[in-house]
Amino acid sequence: MRRSRSLRREIGEGIRFVARDPYLRALTVFGAASNVGLVGYQAVLVVFLVREARLAPALVGGLVAVMSLGGIVGALLATRIGWRLGTARALLLAGAISGPPALLIPLAGPGRALGCRRSAACCSASGWRWAT
Repeated sequence: MRRSRSLRREIGEGIRFVARDPYLRALTVFGAASNVGLVGYQAVLVVFLVREARLAPALVGGLVAVMSLGGIVGALLATRIGWRLGTARALLLAGAISGPPALLIPLAGPGRALGCRRSAACCSASGWRWAT
């Protein structure tokens, strides 16, 4: 007969396991900090695009959908890239790919500048999915 375990005890075991391993600890802290930043960015994104870039709400929704496609592509490629390059190199590549294009986001605006925003968002989302 298998003894039932409490959820609280299992959560504690998991936290202790992650805390003891220096690699898992670093990746967990990085992931948590990145998620906080990403959620903050996404919360401000819609307001920025509607107020500052003066885009129609339907277009903002389309841009968010395109960003999501970039994330899906990154997620689909992540395992293959990890196998081919190794996980450490894949993480470094993801950071190199997703970081710099995000610097184009403030250039977003009506007209051609919108293309900068769209490409930056796709690259950032793709690279972020590799890293997580």
